[in-house]
Amino acid sequence: MKSDNSAGNANEEIRFYTEEKDEKVASEDIQQWKILIVDDDNDIHILTKLVLRGYEFEGKTLNLLSAFSGNEAREMIAAHKDIALILLDVVMEDYNTGLELTKFIREELHNRMVRIILRTGQPGWAPEKDVVMQYDINDYKTKTELTSNKLHTAITSSLRSYRDLMTIERNRKGLKKIIDATSSLFVQQSLQELASGILTQLTAILGMDESSLYARATCLAATKDKEEFLVIAATGQYEEGIGKPLRNIVASELYEKFISTAERKMSVFFDDSYIGFFRNNDESETIIYLKTRRNLTPLDQELISIFAGNAAIAFDNYFHYSNELEAHKEIITRLTEWGETLRGEKVTNHTRRVGKISRILASGYGLEDNDPDVLEMIAVLHDLGKFKIPTNLLEKSGELNQEELNLVKLHSEKGSELLDGIENSIVKSAAVSIRQHHEKWEGTGYPCGLRGDDIDKFSRVIAIADVFDSMTHARPWRPPLGIDEAVNHINEQKGKHFDPVLVDVFNANLEAVVKILEQFPD
Repeated sequence: MKSDNSAGNANEEIRFYTEEKDEKVASEDIQQWKILIVDDDNDIHILTKLVLRGYEFEGKTLNLLSAFSGNEAREMIAAHKDIALILLDVVMEDYNTGLELTKFIREELHNRMVRIILRTGQPGWAPEKDVVMQYDINDYKTKTELTSNKLHTAITSSLRSYRDLMTIERNRKGLKKIIDATSSLFVQQSLQELASGILTQLTAILGMDESSLYARATCLAATKDKEEFLVIAATGQYEEGIGKPLRNIVASELYEKFISTAERKMSVFFDDSYIGFFRNNDESETIIYLKTRRNLTPLDQELISIFAGNAAIAFDNYFHYSNELEAHKEIITRLTEWGETLRGEKVTNHTRRVGKISRILASGYGLEDNDPDVLEMIAVLHDLGKFKIPTNLLEKSGELNQEELNLVKLHSEKGSELLDGIENSIVKSAAVSIRQHHEKWEGTGYPCGLRGDDIDKFSRVIAIADVFDSMTHARPWRPPLGIDEAVNHINEQKGKHFDPVLVDVFNANLEAVVKILEQFPD
């Protein structure tokens, strides 16, 4: 087992310790080294295979392929993109067939990885100095000088070069994937979406191609809720465990590893798995788990380490943003309630409840990313315009006449006007929602008589939250209605006052909505 000894704080560099060992990363994916023999002399093929019988490099044997012409070689190279070395004759059907094939490989296929050793029985046709200068080859040998020992030496040197190039290329691809993946981590999104994105990007970074065993890795992410870790994202066998306690979906032995990692506040590598620990400044804790179908190589660990550092910053940004957003929502709510006291109104939790109910409905309504958070903040402001309506009208115990009713209806427009000129996307959205939250699905609302999908989505949500909360609480002109009576009204207005889809969402989340009424009473 290999582990780091850092605290895992998002503001600290995460360090991962790995044992020093000979780097053989690229060859981990290779079962046999493919060598293509290209020569029009069958005896050369037979002799080469005989000399190389039993040869191994880094514990892997050779897969010797044969082509007897330039055209056959092109077909073979197209069919086997992982050829490590080509033993290439220069003169075959033409005096420069081998040289043309070299140009084809390097310039048309753009294959810079495969090693090419030119072997010629007629060095006069292709002088070594000219060939080495003009063509991207790796060695030049006359057939007479390639004794058994020298052939072994040349092949060993070439395979070692191929392995090192593949290691460099895999590093390059891995780092590029980290760069590409990191940009998506810093888009504001929910914690579940962030964690799911990290799992997806982590497996993509390790899986260089679709056939990779890493592409079928098992992952999960869990965050601490009070004293219990809850699964917030998962793939593979743990996918059904999202939203459940971590202890209930993993084996006891693995769960103990998670708890040990969290207690030591450090990330850990095992042979075929990784447990990442992330702790934010406000002490929020998240665990990432990755298990592959084979052992992690030193390069894998290094790529995970780099990406984990970026993931730690992303988690830190999320919790910082989340805390800031909660603070803003609370400030807006309290200022709204304070404004009501200045008008002489009894302090209530109406705006707070409308915000909380709107958030619940938004989550089931298909609004994405941070929309539920933003909507909750906007919904608190839905009655902002009432500050410009005479208090005696708002507090009148009797029925309003038409003139008085028209004045009260102006609050949606006046609230929107208060936000005019502020160049901020959230404020602009709030202005629209405040203006339209009394529009009705069938087109009989105010101030614009909008119909159906022409009504802003946030406004549709606020409308149903506002009506339900108002009906279930006392007003100067009437006592509160019961929950059942208010729910019946909402359903009667399905497709009339309210978006029919949203009414279904309301009914599906009724229990959570009622809990908001109980949590924030007047």
